[in-house]
Amino acid sequence: MTREECKLACENEDTFRCMAFDYYKPSDECYMKTQDRFTDYIYESSSYDYFDRNCYRKNILCILI
Repeated sequence: MTREECKLACENEDTFRCMAFDYYKPSDECYMKTQDRFTDYIYESSSYDYFDRNCYRKNILCILI
């Protein structure tokens, strides 16, 4: 899975609210999360890229940045 495919999977997830994802570069793995950087620990590693949703108002569509 590419990073862009992971982003789209998070945006289109319908079984839970995907608030963020970790993308593990060495094996192209996607780990979607129900919490964001404000409510969960972020694993810091050069092997991972972290993305979370940018929400300005409650109950609106959030974008991943």
